[in-house]
Amino acid sequence: METTRWEHYGRKSGNEKCQDCMVHCGYEATAVDDTFSSWKGFKDTLVATITGKL
Repeated sequence: METTRWEHYGRKSGNEKCQDCMVHCGYEATAVDDTFSSWKGFKDTLVATITGKL
């Protein structure tokens, strides 16, 4: 992390394709933890995936 040149990523890079590339940063790990930390979390994720309802 300390050696990553963060100015090459996201909005600061100047690349128009990267303007929103950091949007999901940090959320995936939370979703995985919520899904697999309990049966309720797993069921809720399964239902949302199958039905499209959150």
